[in-house]
Amino acid sequence: MPFDGVVMETIQSAAKPRLLSLRVRMPDGGVLWPTARSGARVIDALAAYGLPIKLAGADRGRFSSCRAVIEASWFDDLPAPTAEEREVLASLGVDDGTSRLLCQLIMTPGLNGLELELPWDALVPQTYWVAG
Repeated sequence: MPFDGVVMETIQSAAKPRLLSLRVRMPDGGVLWPTARSGARVIDALAAYGLPIKLAGADRGRFSSCRAVIEASWFDDLPAPTAEEREVLASLGVDDGTSRLLCQLIMTPGLNGLELELPWDALVPQTYWVAG
């Protein structure tokens, strides 16, 4: 049948999950565009992208201490932080109202293109070896 290819292509494209994007400003000024599936935690998407995100260490229960500064234009699109999240941010000395814990942000289609900035303390220090 002449439409078999079109039907198969439509079925395959419908089965593929749509990837959402993040705009991440790094501490050195660089900008990265990692992708995430809907329903993924932002911290997991950044780790899967290969960023050296702090996933353990100063954890408090189910909360990671990894935080990011969220671009002001996105505040209304994010769910309000819980009392526990505010408590963890306060314990980190971050009471500026612009930071969120990356383990608490879940990607949804409404957050496609979410803009955030990672501070240095969100990253694991890297060691580079140079051969020669």
